[in-house]
Amino acid sequence: MIIPPQQLQPDTLVALIEDWLSRQEQSWAFDMDNNEQLIEQVKQRLSTNDLLITWDEEGQSLNILDEERYELYFAEQQKTQGYYD
Repeated sequence: MIIPPQQLQPDTLVALIEDWLSRQEQSWAFDMDNNEQLIEQVKQRLSTNDLLITWDEEGQSLNILDEERYELYFAEQQKTQGYYD
């Protein structure tokens, strides 16, 4: 399920973004000196749907996915739930 960023409390959104940034490849290079700028970049990408906040019912967790990863994740969910043969 996709969660619009504006449905999250501001502190929750920032914590989610910080967690996501800390797990990213070198392309985002989490740097505490650059933290606010990176958070704003992620917020911008969320507002344009380049990145999506997702809710995983099974894991009971929020995550941030790019559109391509979301499509792969969604297709896999459909397969495991028997929507595809």
